[in-house]
Amino acid sequence: DDGMQDAGGLAGLQAQVDVYGYYGGLRLMRAACKVFADLLLAASLPTVVRRGFRLRYSTTVPRSVGLAGSSALITACLRALFKFHGVTPSELGIREEVMPQVVLNVEANELGISAGLMDRVCQHLGGLVAMD
Repeated sequence: DDGMQDAGGLAGLQAQVDVYGYYGGLRLMRAACKVFADLLLAASLPTVVRRGFRLRYSTTVPRSVGLAGSSALITACLRALFKFHGVTPSELGIREEVMPQVVLNVEANELGISAGLMDRVCQHLGGLVAMD
């Protein structure tokens, strides 16, 4: 048990993470939720737009083999949070093209994962992307 069965919504999760950090196998989801709550707060939107959600994930991407599985999970989590709470990145003052950087910030700033922007751009836009 990682203590996250009932965090008390986004505000509770945000407070828990601020105090206790990230533990357990759900650290990617927790970090994405915490950053989403931070974005809501910074945009002066209520920290609890909708209450009572469960977040589950599954993946067939092997861990730690360089296939960008962590960023894919964070991207999917943020998309689900935006949709569930009925807000868009633009309502939080985030341009659409900046969303890959938000995902990278979850990994780098919240979790200390070394990563680059390329995988996040491809995941956000979908399909193949030519980058220079």
